[in-house]
Amino acid sequence: MTAFSLPSPLRRLRSDTSGVAAIEFALIAPVMMVLYLGGVELTRVIGADRKVSLASRVAADLVARESAAVSDATLTTICKGTLAMLNPFPTATLTITISSIETDTKGKSTVKWTRVFSNGNCSSSTAGTGTLAVGATVSLPDGIAVNGASLISASTSYDYSTLFRTVFDTATIDLGEQAYMRPRMQATVCYKSC
Repeated sequence: MTAFSLPSPLRRLRSDTSGVAAIEFALIAPVMMVLYLGGVELTRVIGADRKVSLASRVAADLVARESAAVSDATLTTICKGTLAMLNPFPTATLTITISSIETDTKGKSTVKWTRVFSNGNCSSSTAGTGTLAVGATVSLPDGIAVNGASLISASTSYDYSTLFRTVFDTATIDLGEQAYMRPRMQATVCYKSC
């Protein structure tokens, strides 16, 4: 008996390797594309987070440098500068909250004034929300509060919209930072008047 042998066209097909590279590429290309786009998006998120953190620290620092009572015009200018720091990212979802927090001689910290700039708009709202409402008692991080002293607090909140938002409905990442600075030119930075 003779062994079973393939017909001639099938034997040629079995030994033909000319399409192997195309098949391997078809299998690996989607994985490589996802890795590449993921790396690009990770880099963008890290960049946006750094800008949001820096914007918070700069806003607190600029208010803390004021030598007189801070006005709405000054706060608007600081807000516009903070928005410019986020370039090239869109600023429509940025919220900036600037507050003055005073700690009494017994260690109780309260909010003296708050201005909120929301949705990338530099027209401020006077009312803080939650723990930053005027008159609210605030719990400060260890080592920040000094009895009988004042602090400027600036917090930023930003909803980063990822490149994958067309694939996933909820592809946003919440970024934010809280910064504290001590007033430099006077004991406390007042709002409009002291």
